[in-house]
Amino acid sequence: MKPCVACGEEFEEKKKFCNRCGAQQECLDCGYSLKVEAHFCPECGVAILTREDQVIREAGFRKVPTFVWVIGAIAIAAIILQLFYSNTNVFQSLMTPEQTVKNFFNEFADGELEDASDYLHSDVKRDFMYGAEGFVPPNASVRIVDIQKEQSGDFATLDVMVNIYPEPYYEDNPVNVIAELERVSGKWLIYDMH
Repeated sequence: MKPCVACGEEFEEKKKFCNRCGAQQECLDCGYSLKVEAHFCPECGVAILTREDQVIREAGFRKVPTFVWVIGAIAIAAIILQLFYSNTNVFQSLMTPEQTVKNFFNEFADGELEDASDYLHSDVKRDFMYGAEGFVPPNASVRIVDIQKEQSGDFATLDVMVNIYPEPYYEDNPVNVIAELERVSGKWLIYDMH
């Protein structure tokens, strides 16, 4: 019998690990019998396994360095943020007709005509954007006051009340806009607005 190098528990000399605390009692490479708890074998210099290392080794897993977990977490966060802030088809397909119209007006008010056109049906993009540029003053602020919706299957009509500042060239505020939308491949797109 001999005492454990870590906890002092008596056990048979031929055991490599303590029955009570699991501490390594001899070097697994050269067989040197440890006299005190150590991080490295004084005979050959090989690292002595911690209890955590022993469990991982017995389970057949490799210990993954911390930096790998950190890099993985950063990569996952970047992907989530990219998906959240992008106008991908995935997120547009989750939008309601109201969200599509709100996003369109927000992009349009910010002067992002190319981004605003992402919410328009492909048949009306070019003609509508040129006509809308003449209706709304440059750098105008557009605020939606109210939206009323009628929907039937893949078609929706929205009666949208908006305030535009400075006021539009041909109308006073609030402006009543009728937006007609169609769901195409899961996305709501504006195909007419008057």
